[in-house]
Amino acid sequence: MDETICRSDAYILLPGYVTELNATQFITQAAPPETNKYFIDTLISVSQYECIGDFSNQFERHWLGDFSFACCDDDYESCFPEILASDRILKTIPCSIYLTYNKSTRLCVVWIAIPNLSYDMSHIADQISSVYIYISDNRTADFTYLYAFLEKRFHIIHLDVPRVIFALDRKPEPPQRMQSILAGNAYMSEHVDYHVKSLKINADSINNIAEYDFYEAYVSSNVLLYILKDFSDDYQQNIENETALLFICELIMFQNGAIDRVNKKVVAELSLPRRLKLRSIENLEVEFGKSIVFWNKKIFKYPLVQNLSNNILNAFGTYELLETYTRNQKHLEHIVELRASQSAEKEGKVLNIIAILLALIQIIPILIEYFGKLPSESLFPKLFPIHTYVLLITLTALIYLVNHKRK
Repeated sequence: MDETICRSDAYILLPGYVTELNATQFITQAAPPETNKYFIDTLISVSQYECIGDFSNQFERHWLGDFSFACCDDDYESCFPEILASDRILKTIPCSIYLTYNKSTRLCVVWIAIPNLSYDMSHIADQISSVYIYISDNRTADFTYLYAFLEKRFHIIHLDVPRVIFALDRKPEPPQRMQSILAGNAYMSEHVDYHVKSLKINADSINNIAEYDFYEAYVSSNVLLYILKDFSDDYQQNIENETALLFICELIMFQNGAIDRVNKKVVAELSLPRRLKLRSIENLEVEFGKSIVFWNKKIFKYPLVQNLSNNILNAFGTYELLETYTRNQKHLEHIVELRASQSAEKEGKVLNIIAILLALIQIIPILIEYFGKLPSESLFPKLFPIHTYVLLITLTALIYLVNHKRK
């Protein structure tokens, strides 16, 4: 292996939503291999240890199977195909896919674990940043686009965007390579001949957010580098240290998924031609309320774990996503309030007209009686009965009063 390429394990995390009520019916019934079972058991154990109460027991964790990941260069097509052409595949590497599922919300996090990564991390980061991710189930030679693969195979709809966590033995060298990884750009690009020179990415590459001394951590919007001081060539020996960070990222993916799901529904409501109702807002609020368990500031037992979580939340744009949802939700509520006011105004106008009409109806008998006592030649010619003249006068008064009220 090239000395500039670090030893690493990679984890791609994608929030999603399970469209079927019984998610487990789509999961392989085969017992996971020893390493896969150890990963799941360790993730459960770490979560139970680090989180308060029975929080971690609200999730199901499953091994979905072993698959293949297609490695490509960054000279992507303008429109990503559902099935990847074989001449685009530079290398295939084995991966395992896991599912963490919350039954009450039907939200989930899909894991693509790539142990002992044997491909340039910057190219993997580029594929994740561009969502150029293709998976094969090893039963056919076809590599299917990740979103289509998850929907067809496991009935999972993706939410937000994927993030990748690289657990590695040291900082990537030279520094420009590390910055390219954090930026989600291929260091040795096939598409462009320039390199990253970003103040933001440069700051990310030197800002170690670690809270303990057994690792370093550097994070950007889509990539997290987790540099372990005791990194082994044996993947199973790394799992315990890796899951110490991964369970935090998993929770953040649930938060992002919860926001993105309800925000998409708000945008859909705003886009529909039909009239919005208060019940629509109520349903959205109830749905988002089910995910409130993900937002409890006291989920973690230790403040340093919460500090690390806050730094990753900021980098992954979770708070920005929440602000966007809040802004859209307020806009939706404002439209509903305006339309409710318009409806109330129309109802008020109708009631005013009815009130005026009822008042005039009460006057009609008095007018008929009054005009009936007058000599018919004095006011009205004998062209019509006196009732007709009274009704015409009443209608004229009604039209005048309505127009005056409108003005």
